[in-house]
Amino acid sequence: MVEYIEREALKSQIAENKLMAREPAAKRILAMIDDIPAADVAPVVHGRWLNFYNDFSCAECDRCGTTFEVTDSESNEGLWNAFKLSYNYCPNCGAKMDGED
Repeated sequence: MVEYIEREALKSQIAENKLMAREPAAKRILAMIDDIPAADVAPVVHGRWLNFYNDFSCAECDRCGTTFEVTDSESNEGLWNAFKLSYNYCPNCGAKMDGED
């Protein structure tokens, strides 16, 4: 899995390390950190599907409030669970539907 770090936090750690800051290589390392291209990333937004009508017919994203029809026929908990498994991201806002904060 790819991991991302905050450039300024890394530079701060190097600058705060008194021994490293005295090294001639420290300025080169800090310059190299500045030269590395930044990744275009966004924080992950987590959400949950809410049972909008309490009858398993519509799901609502708890982040953006958009509702989605689960079924146009008889609704049941099995179809509701299948919907939640199929849509692990909200198609409207992109929230990851894993129920985490």
